[in-house]
Amino acid sequence: MPRKCELTYVAASDRHGPRWRKFYKRRLYQWPAGRGKTDKAAYDAALAAWQAKKREVDGLPEPEPPRPVEDIVADLAASYAEAAWPEALAQLQANTVTVQDRVDAFLKTREARVQSGQLSHARLESLRSHLGFFSGWIGGKYPVEAIDGPTLIRYKIHVDAACKHRTAGHRIEAVKTWMRWLHNTEAIKTLPRAFSSGELKVTKSVPTIQTFTVEQIKTLIAMASKRTRLYILLALNCGMYQGDISDIMKSEIDLVQGSITRKRSKTRREKNSPTVTYTLWPQTRDVLQEELAKEGPCALLGRGSLPLLRWVDGHKNDAVRCAWNRLVKKTGIAGTFKLLRKTSASLLADSEWPDVVNLYLGHAAASMADLHYAKAAQGRLAAALEWLRGQFGV
Repeated sequence: MPRKCELTYVAASDRHGPRWRKFYKRRLYQWPAGRGKTDKAAYDAALAAWQAKKREVDGLPEPEPPRPVEDIVADLAASYAEAAWPEALAQLQANTVTVQDRVDAFLKTREARVQSGQLSHARLESLRSHLGFFSGWIGGKYPVEAIDGPTLIRYKIHVDAACKHRTAGHRIEAVKTWMRWLHNTEAIKTLPRAFSSGELKVTKSVPTIQTFTVEQIKTLIAMASKRTRLYILLALNCGMYQGDISDIMKSEIDLVQGSITRKRSKTRREKNSPTVTYTLWPQTRDVLQEELAKEGPCALLGRGSLPLLRWVDGHKNDAVRCAWNRLVKKTGIAGTFKLLRKTSASLLADSEWPDVVNLYLGHAAASMADLHYAKAAQGRLAAALEWLRGQFGV
C-alpha cells in the first residue's frame, strides 16, 4: 500500500464491510475495501473508481484512449529524414504486437487443444466469433499493450447495448479469457484494474426452465419420421443432445439386454463423470436396431455415411437439428431439441425418483460419495425410466 492514501479507510461495522471513502464537494462516495486496509487490489480498484467519479463530478471528459500504432507511425515519419525512415518504420512495426496478431495466435493454441481432444470444436468457434467481434470494434491493428480498463469498460457498454444479455456475457468472457492468456504468455505486463474492480462482471440471470407438455411429446413422436422418432426417443429415454446421439458407438449398445452404457459426450473427459447404463424402452431399442449403421464403429450415421454432427470449414452440420426443425415446422410446436432432455429431467424431479436426475443427466459427481452412489443408483434409474415411459405413453 502507498504510505499516503488518497482515500480514507473505514473498518467493518455491523451494517457494512470494510470500505474506502472520499468526501468531495459535500458528498460522500464509498467503495468496498475487500479483505481490509492491506488489500492492495481492492484499494487500486476503489482509487480507479474514485478518479472516474471525480472526472464525472467535475464535468471533465474521459481520457483519450491510446493512439493506434498507425497514427504514431505517421507522426514519427515526419520527424525522420527520408533516408532513415524505412529502417525506423520497419523496426517500429516489428516491435508492435497488434490485437489481430494475438487473437490469431490465441486461436491457434485452441485449435491444438481441439485436435488433442481437450476443447470442443463448438467452443473454438464461439471464441473465434466473439474475439472477431472485439477485434472489429477496437481495430485489428490496435496495440495490445494499449488495452486498458477504460477501453474494456467502453467495450462492455457497447456489447450491452448491441447484444442480448446472454450473448453480451459470452463476448465479455471471451475477451477476458484472451487477455488472461496474453498476461500468462507475457504479451502484456499486467491485467487492467477493471478485472478486479467488478466493472466487467457479467450478472447472470436465472433462466426459466422451459419444457414440453406430455401431449406435445406424444404429438411429436406420432408425427415424426422413423429416424427423427429415434432421435426424440434417445433424447427422452437417455437424456441425449445432438452430440451425444452422433457419438454413440456400437460397442456401447447391448440390444440383447436393451441398454446403452456410456459417459455423456460433454463431460466424458472429467474424472468423476459417471458411466451410466440407460435401460432402453422397447420402441427405442427396436427403432435403434433398424437404424444401426451397416459399417464402422459409429451406431448412427447420416447421408453418405457421414457423422450426424460434423464441422466443415468452421460451420456445424447438424443432421439431428435439421430433422428436428422439419418436424417443428410440420407440427407447429415451438421449441428446441434440447427441451426434450429438460422435459424428462423435470418430470423425474417431480416424481418419487428425484435422486436419480443427476445420474440421468450424466452430471459429473461432486464428491467420491456421489460417485459411489451413482453406481448404486443404476437400479433406481431403470425403475424411473420405466415410469417415465408410462408418462409419455411410449
